[in-house]
Amino acid sequence: MPFTTPANHDVNHHEPGSDLRRIDEGYLATWPPRAQQLLRAARRLLVKKGFDALRWEAIAKEAGVQKSLIRYYFGDTTGLLRALLRLVSQDATLWLVERVEAMPDGPARLRSLVYGSMELIKNAQYLASLDILPHALRDDKLRGPIMELYRWWREMDMRCLGVTPTQDNVKELEAISSLVVAAVDGIAIQSALDPEGYDPAPAFAMLEQAIGLLLKPYHGTESFVRPDEPER
Repeated sequence: MPFTTPANHDVNHHEPGSDLRRIDEGYLATWPPRAQQLLRAARRLLVKKGFDALRWEAIAKEAGVQKSLIRYYFGDTTGLLRALLRLVSQDATLWLVERVEAMPDGPARLRSLVYGSMELIKNAQYLASLDILPHALRDDKLRGPIMELYRWWREMDMRCLGVTPTQDNVKELEAISSLVVAAVDGIAIQSALDPEGYDPAPAFAMLEQAIGLLLKPYHGTESFVRPDEPER
């Protein structure tokens, strides 16, 4: 199942203990109550203990339900992980897209994308999703869901660029979106490895300038390089 934007998300929900305003529970609400319990339990284990903690016995115990319900609702481990990936990545990404699309095209929109991404990498769920990636390189069953996730991320970032795709420019816009995804993931990994010593802000400032130069031909003479300090 490809990644899609849920129609029933709540843009006013705030995750407890986080300053990241997330469009939470949109995807989760599409599942029956006990499936929601399992997904919430799997999410907690992934965030707290990492990918290796995602065993059926541990998830069922954390959720307080029978292990057989995992097979009933998700079919197999791949089905569960596919749903979990959507849960930990989709809602937070949609928070970013709504934030960016509220801005006018041009420097303000680009700035919102870049510094919204800097907020996103502080989110525990986003960081937890990175723990799954190495396993996808070795597991063909995981490769498909991860591939779908990255394709969707690129589509979302392309929406944020503020340029209407055409037959002439779509390949270039896809390439720019791919660069944004790669840069954000790379910065997130470095920040997660050294949260006290690594400051991601200078890298994001350079990313803003680089993407601005790539987008400049699509926005006439409007300057994308802004010398003032980024919004916080």
